[in-house]
Amino acid sequence: MPDKPRRASEYNNEHVELVRATCLYVATRLGDLMDELVVVGGLVPSLIIDQGKLADNVDAHVGTMDLDVGLTLALLDGGRY
Repeated sequence: MPDKPRRASEYNNEHVELVRATCLYVATRLGDLMDELVVVGGLVPSLIIDQGKLADNVDAHVGTMDLDVGLTLALLDGGRY
């Protein structure tokens, strides 16, 4: 993986959108486990704040180049993992 960009201008919009699309894909594949999903890391600001509705004097979040995934295995009721 390349070095993390230091400036907003160094982020590639196509890569940032690919990370967002991957997050959506993972979320939809989890199906009924969505209530157990928590998104962490650099993708969060762009998911909780509508970047298209920011004030003119506020820069949009630059995004992220990776999707952080944390997993915890546990037995749930109903015998699911």
